[in-house]
Amino acid sequence: MTAPLIYILTSISISQAGGLDGFNPNSLRFLVIGMSATAASVIGLIAYIQTSQRFLSSLKTRDGARRILLAFYLSCVLSDAIAIYGYIPTLLSGSLQYIFGFSSVSWTLLVLLRIRFKKLIASLPDRKAKENRSSI
Repeated sequence: MTAPLIYILTSISISQAGGLDGFNPNSLRFLVIGMSATAASVIGLIAYIQTSQRFLSSLKTRDGARRILLAFYLSCVLSDAIAIYGYIPTLLSGSLQYIFGFSSVSWTLLVLLRIRFKKLIASLPDRKAKENRSSI
């Protein structure tokens, strides 16, 4: 959860310098639209990873906790990628609005993923109780 904060802090110093030189401001609009569309598709992919039983069962592990953990890690990495999508226009334009917008989406996703992860882990049966029942 620290990656979006690092992007914001480095973006502040870059925005004070005015952004990178030699970039056509007219093409910034198309870049932001493209990054927004990519971020929307990543959000859809995260939703699929978190809700699809078919995806979870396709993971080659028999342990339910490990499957949940793998899906959680993959979703967190994709969520951090959304913050990078805002970092690129910020580097090019020097405007902080892009990094704040994309990072807020990234942080919101990370918080929601953490809540879902805790809920899924709590719903797993206790392994010790299962072992005790099988030994009787």
